[in-house]
Amino acid sequence: MTGACPAGAAVPDSYAQRVTFLGGLATAVVTWLVIHLLLKPWVDARSEGLTVRRELVGLVVQLSLCASWIAEDLPRDLAPTIQEQIREDRRRNYARMRELTEQLFDQAGEYAAVYRWRHRDMVLRYIMCVRGLMMSRRTQSEQARVVKELGMPMATLLEARLFKVAAIVPAMNEVKRIIELTGVDRWQESGQTAPLPTGRG
Repeated sequence: MTGACPAGAAVPDSYAQRVTFLGGLATAVVTWLVIHLLLKPWVDARSEGLTVRRELVGLVVQLSLCASWIAEDLPRDLAPTIQEQIREDRRRNYARMRELTEQLFDQAGEYAAVYRWRHRDMVLRYIMCVRGLMMSRRTQSEQARVVKELGMPMATLLEARLFKVAAIVPAMNEVKRIIELTGVDRWQESGQTAPLPTGRG
């Protein structure tokens, strides 16, 4: 008869279908949980860490640029009006330097937290050094010279990837050299002025 099932034909197992469906659903749920409870927080934290790193590099570069403008000696043959304009701009840049070092100091823990081991130590040492310089008895030009000299190797250290040892090691050694030679904390305690670091080459 038309439409009748042949003798011995397999009848669809609705129970097996339900089990297969529920199994697929459970797998989808577990996958969703893994992504949203485990992977997503990790990805978000990594993204936030990269944002903080970029912010720190930007502050280091800004600080170095302000210092570069202050550290240069004024030519003696400039007209008095031009000299006054430059001095006014330097006062503005020096005020900006103070703001930047205050921001670095206030958020030191946040900036250091996104780095590990030696990088974290260098971030903290750099922040303490530039903040200490701005609070020291040195002249503005002396402060600016040190901050300027620290800028390039510190930015290189923060930007270089872990596998770029050829860039990291020289930059870290240079930052250490300048900070140790400056000795802000040690010399401030004695009420003296530390010798200024001199560039190599």
